[in-house]
Amino acid sequence: MNNPNKQRVFIFLVALIMFLSITGPGYGKSLQGMELDEGLDDLTRQLTKGLSSRYSMTVGVVDFRGLNGEVTALGRYIAEEMITRLFIREGVRVIERAQLERALEELKFSQTDLFDPALAKKLGKFVGADAILSGTLTSLDSTVRVNARLFSTERAEILAVGTASIVRDDRVNRLLKILLQPQSLSDIEVPAKGITDEQEYSGRKDYTDRPVTIPPVFESDYLRVTVKSFKRSGSRLIVELWYENLTDLTIRLVSSDWGRAYATSHRGTYLLSDTGERWLFEDDTQVGNHYGGTELISRRRLLNQITFSPEDRGNGSEFTYVGKYSIRWRSNPREAYRHETVEVIIRNIQPGEYDVGYQDEAVTSPESSEYTPFDSAVTGDWNRGERIFRKNCVVCHGQRGDGKGPASTLLNPRPKDFRRSTIDRGQMAEVIRSGIRGTSMVGFGKTLVDKDIQDVVEYVYRFRDR
Repeated sequence: MNNPNKQRVFIFLVALIMFLSITGPGYGKSLQGMELDEGLDDLTRQLTKGLSSRYSMTVGVVDFRGLNGEVTALGRYIAEEMITRLFIREGVRVIERAQLERALEELKFSQTDLFDPALAKKLGKFVGADAILSGTLTSLDSTVRVNARLFSTERAEILAVGTASIVRDDRVNRLLKILLQPQSLSDIEVPAKGITDEQEYSGRKDYTDRPVTIPPVFESDYLRVTVKSFKRSGSRLIVELWYENLTDLTIRLVSSDWGRAYATSHRGTYLLSDTGERWLFEDDTQVGNHYGGTELISRRRLLNQITFSPEDRGNGSEFTYVGKYSIRWRSNPREAYRHETVEVIIRNIQPGEYDVGYQDEAVTSPESSEYTPFDSAVTGDWNRGERIFRKNCVVCHGQRGDGKGPASTLLNPRPKDFRRSTIDRGQMAEVIRSGIRGTSMVGFGKTLVDKDIQDVVEYVYRFRDR
């Protein structure tokens, strides 16, 4: 041991052993990255190891934010998981995140205000919290670095800190991509009398084109209904819903006690706000506009836009959608339709444009990703197109294509008069395939193949010669 080199090696090994004994066996793994749940367990241990179980503590947990202040679904997921992990620890009482967020909104605080000792103390007294847990997320190449801090609202000092590196696997990357941008409708004033909706709301910032969160969804054995977007338009609310057929059969989806295709009181669908106010059906673009319902092919989906108007003042920041439907199906054309009534209830709907990536994953059929533009020079078989037209189009467009079908008087805007149409074959085929948003013209791309559509276009073109 007299050799200086051997002494240095010995000292290094002793120091390394002491370092590993202090940091523990999981330290190296924490640097490389842990699975999400394992990382959160480790984070909880770091935050609570210095807290005494003999003393009760009430903790509020807020969303974990990115370095730029943004909130992602990952930040909210971590906050919710930390609530659960803290709750099961003896001596810790946890305040619901939603209650804390409402308090922040009522006090006009942002999360950055929590680091102001005076404001943090005010919030603590308001909700009865002894401490607040907050944190940040930093996205790196292969990991997400989570830094958490637990600080006292009374003494304005940090009680504990923790850090963890989370591996960016598919689940974590997906949650990172989902931005949460909640916007309270109660913050938007109802326009004063004498001012039109367009004048009042034209200068306001629009939050509805931003992705918010994993969409609220309803699911039964036959049907999945998913919220695509939820927004205010003047004094009205507009919700867009995806309807997805989960069966191996073609079904018909029929509105029950609502819809312009039926002379009803429209009480079968409505919105209910968190303030107890009801929003009544006004119009929709698909399901309630078709006699006999709308056809849904197996494993495919349909988009419907429903407009509601307030029954009273129109307040609320979170909503529940209620809609009554009848689902009809049959195994072969010779048997009678069987049917089942279903009440769709979707809770916790907030204003915003919901995650587009989620919507894309909802359709697994390979045909959904294929798209070939129509050629205006290609002609179809008008004799065959006539049969398809009479089966699918007469109820709105009429036998002579003049837009005066049996259902035309109930539709707004009225169906197209094909005798005065000026668009070419390719453009008309695109309309038939995709539909026209905001009207009762549903897209037939999921029920008719391209050849069928071209044959219908050829038949419709003959109306111009009459």
